[in-house]
Amino acid sequence: IPQGLSTAGDCRCRQAIPVGVCGRLDINSNYGLRRSFLPQGERRYIPLQQPTAQRVMIDTVSAGRTTLFVIGSHTNVALFLMTNPHLKTNIEHIYSMGGGVRSKNPTGCCPPDAANPSCKPRQCGDRGNLFTAYTSNPYAEFNMFADPFAAYQVRHSGIPVTLVPLDVTNSIPVSKEFFDAFEQQQETFEAQYCFRSLELTRDTWFGDQFYTVSSSCMFGMQCQHQLAGSSF
Repeated sequence: IPQGLSTAGDCRCRQAIPVGVCGRLDINSNYGLRRSFLPQGERRYIPLQQPTAQRVMIDTVSAGRTTLFVIGSHTNVALFLMTNPHLKTNIEHIYSMGGGVRSKNPTGCCPPDAANPSCKPRQCGDRGNLFTAYTSNPYAEFNMFADPFAAYQVRHSGIPVTLVPLDVTNSIPVSKEFFDAFEQQQETFEAQYCFRSLELTRDTWFGDQFYTVSSSCMFGMQCQHQLAGSSF
């Protein structure tokens, strides 16, 4: 769902991120896999009646001590902090997934033992992960680039923040051994869904480049986002 609202109006950084080659369908619905596979809850989105993200955050943080996990753009958290400064004391800690400190993103790198001689490196060794615009900005990290002012507000809010940058996510590879072991662990709907998503990603990846560190980040984000929305 495109977000026109950011901490600075229509954020120019967000507008600079082009839609992926497969459009929004592959991101928002995972080619329809989520709705057709996962059990659907009773909750439905009702325009003008659904609680906004700000309302949910206000109610949650007002109820008591809260820890926030930010795994995407920091817009909602920044807006909350700027409009509800009196509730800051109820937030114990913020874990922020984003940025890159000393990372070298291997996205687009050809494996050393690549069987396909036609593999051509793309974005190999760059420090960012702005996959759809890496040629114009090879150093940007997606969650920070989407709304840099929001990220600044969160980092300088006075609340303890633990940054989880690309350096961390790049250190957990999705290897063939992991893939094969995961295939044998299919006891729950969630596990089956995540594996099918991972399998779909592998089968549509660029040549022989799937088993790289970058796939771990993509897989984790995909499962987090899709499972979070599975009840709608």
